[in-house]
Amino acid sequence: MKEPRNIETFIHDLEVYANRKLNFPEDVAWLLECAGGGMQQVFADVIFQAKFVIKTQEIMKRIGPAGDGFDKLSAEFGASFEKTTTLLKTLVKEAPEEKKTQFVSQFLTLNDESFAQLMKLFADLSWVKNWQIDGKPLPNEE
Repeated sequence: MKEPRNIETFIHDLEVYANRKLNFPEDVAWLLECAGGGMQQVFADVIFQAKFVIKTQEIMKRIGPAGDGFDKLSAEFGASFEKTTTLLKTLVKEAPEEKKTQFVSQFLTLNDESFAQLMKLFADLSWVKNWQIDGKPLPNEE
């Protein structure tokens, strides 16, 4: 795992880059720490899928349920959402039990509240993907 200071600096730089505060900066930092233990590809898949989920949801909201292709988008949204939650579970499975339990409770119980929290986390993770798309290294890639 990288030193927390490097990840803290990254989170600060990411917020400057995004021109907004992250919803869950501590959780994004923790996921980066989890990825530092040989799970970089899982994290890369998480941020890709999270960005896809967010963008798909934006399109679905824009076209509405009666819009052309909404049903296909809805199916893709569901599949990608499920894949992302599975990847997150994989990413945190080796984490200390207390923190893992708190994370799962907050984001992955999939009640209305945790679903809303998870979508905000996905929005944060999509900014991590944007950072990477712009050619900037993640803390565990430096």
